[in-house]
Amino acid sequence: MADILTEKDLKMLPRWACVAFASRCAARVQPIYRLPDDLDLLEHHVMSVDNAIKLSGAYVNPYVTKDKTAKVYLPKAKFAIANTNTDVYDAAAAAKAAAAAAARAATDASNASQAASYAAAFTNSPNVYAAAAAYAYDAYVDATAADADATKMIMFDYQKLKELSNSKMWDDSTPVDHWKELGPLWPEGEPDWFREGCKWHEKILGRPLYGPDGLPWLYEGEARKPTTIPLEIEIPDDMSDEEAAVEIKKILKAIDQHHRALGGSGIKVNRLQVTGIPVYEGAPS
Repeated sequence: MADILTEKDLKMLPRWACVAFASRCAARVQPIYRLPDDLDLLEHHVMSVDNAIKLSGAYVNPYVTKDKTAKVYLPKAKFAIANTNTDVYDAAAAAKAAAAAAARAATDASNASQAASYAAAFTNSPNVYAAAAAYAYDAYVDATAADADATKMIMFDYQKLKELSNSKMWDDSTPVDHWKELGPLWPEGEPDWFREGCKWHEKILGRPLYGPDGLPWLYEGEARKPTTIPLEIEIPDDMSDEEAAVEIKKILKAIDQHHRALGGSGIKVNRLQVTGIPVYEGAPS
């Protein structure tokens, strides 16, 4: 395996594997994107980079609809895409550039998908999706510039995606969810700089970047199985079962709305009981 990738190397990957690689490059160095705590619009800057990375990851996740991706993440990611100076290679600027490049790779690949049938009527050129590879290469260059320690794992990502594309016979229409195919970013443990950066981002975003399983906190793909949590609520002795059920439903609805407001998919109630009597199942309403 070569020590340095070229754009030609990335063109060997199918289209969505290429976008997945770009997304993973950006995710690896996201915690390096740190700015002065007193900077104007600090939260806006941090969220724009986070949304650019979520955009690239969601576009290649078959469990997230493209309509949702475009409507939710793309407008929020535009700030990162439009305000990136790829000529400035300090760590924060490079991490931001990697995120922007990943978002560009995703949107370009999606646009190419829509234009492919039109282009095929006029040419058999393999360059219909070439720009996605170019942006993926940008993400790779910027990520390796941001942190040399991440380079080894980035090379592993590329090699693994290449092997999977061959063994699973992926083509340019195959969606590639890199969290499902490659798993957490640091299977042998996160570096200290990554953990420290995640803590800073959590302070700004008001939520973690990653869950205990190493997957993104807001990830909704097959790699993460739904978490089931038993919840017990003590009710006053003078409250009837019917009154208790009404109040508990209000609590569950508030939890569901809060989870959705943070970008999650909401909660599902498997079983609600008051003094052992089943009340309802399903999503809070």
